[in-house]
Amino acid sequence: MRFLLQFKGYSPPHKVFFSTGTDILLLYLDFGLSDKYVKDLSVDVKRGMASKASRRWWPSGYKTGYVGTVKDGEVIIKPDEERFPLLRLTIERFLTGNYTVSQVLDYLNNDLGYRSRKTRKLGGQPMTQSKLYKLFADPFSYGKICWGGEESWLHDSCPRLMSEDEFHKIQKLLCRRNLPRPSKHFELPYRGIFRCSNCGNAVIPYVTNKKLKNGKSAQYIFLKCTRNNHHIKCNESQIPVHEFEKQVLTILKSISISESFHDWAIKWLQTEHSDQKTDQKTILDSHTKNLLELQEKINRLIDMYSSNMISKEEFKDLKTKYENERQQTDNQIKALNNVTDNWINLAVKTIDFARDAKNVFETANMETRMEIVRALGSEFLLHDKKLYISLLKPYLVFKEHADLVNLDIARVGPEESFVCAKNEASENVIPKWWEGWESNPHSRFFRPVH
Repeated sequence: MRFLLQFKGYSPPHKVFFSTGTDILLLYLDFGLSDKYVKDLSVDVKRGMASKASRRWWPSGYKTGYVGTVKDGEVIIKPDEERFPLLRLTIERFLTGNYTVSQVLDYLNNDLGYRSRKTRKLGGQPMTQSKLYKLFADPFSYGKICWGGEESWLHDSCPRLMSEDEFHKIQKLLCRRNLPRPSKHFELPYRGIFRCSNCGNAVIPYVTNKKLKNGKSAQYIFLKCTRNNHHIKCNESQIPVHEFEKQVLTILKSISISESFHDWAIKWLQTEHSDQKTDQKTILDSHTKNLLELQEKINRLIDMYSSNMISKEEFKDLKTKYENERQQTDNQIKALNNVTDNWINLAVKTIDFARDAKNVFETANMETRMEIVRALGSEFLLHDKKLYISLLKPYLVFKEHADLVNLDIARVGPEESFVCAKNEASENVIPKWWEGWESNPHSRFFRPVH
């Protein structure tokens, strides 16, 4: 400022200041008023953004996959109709566990043709890897708003890119740093699925080339333990992929069900679903009523605080209490809606998988085979060249009751016992299967088979 006064003076829009005693005093006064205006404006902006966050809307720039819109005089966010579905497809692909971040990034940019939102000077560019990592690690993706040291949840009317469970699953996938990352053969089968039961290290595929007597070369793929744990001596032998796949087919055969049992189970599920919807509607109405009452309490609390009827501390404590209760009730409603709408679809998908998986595995490509293996369960171990899988509950039940689920049931109907047996033998064994059926098919028995 002294430089300007000494050589050129200072010329704001309303007046010209020169390097004289009076002008210097007025100039400092003008700078002080300008500084106060900026600080007051900063306080107003921060207050407005905090107020918007308290109304459960993101107060800053638009997140990836969302755009702005005006509703009731307020700028809010909504899904970008062009980019939101592409990001959702990418997330679903990554959740399968068969792809790295680089591979899903290539799928997003090249296969789906993703480009960032175009502005006057910027935009129109492919997604970068750092930005995709940031998207995967951002709690906002499942609706959690972290602003000003406080946490809240995105407004219910705005769809999320992923669920909270999917978010945490992605974090586990991103943190698998102990799994080997080969620089070659990225398309090798069954990478990152199995572990050695002796030392706990990953079992990875590798390729070896062998020259035949006729002069030609053949390529063989084996699965072997990495043996990275130097404190444990591992003697696990390698296993050819084709022998490994024979064991997978044996497991798939052990959980397979007959076509007639499949049809009977589907009809029983539809009947059960119809009965459950009536009971769940009563519970849903009760939760919805509680949610409306909590929202009314929050509205009254805001009015009381605006009228100086309660202190700021009381307002903050009560608001946090009511919002936590509202979020808990909202989660209960979402969980109930999810059960009502999706459980039968997941059950049908599970039963279809048990019927078709073996035949599909025999003819499918490597990507589909890996998805089938992952869908069987968890804790995939290799011990003495044998495959061990902790099967999901429905497949374990099918395996234990193989003689029942492979019956030839002649006619299926929803009345009374739901089953009219073809012969006396099947009429006698159906009650045994009924005893083994999960008493609550909406909880543990029917899990997603991703």
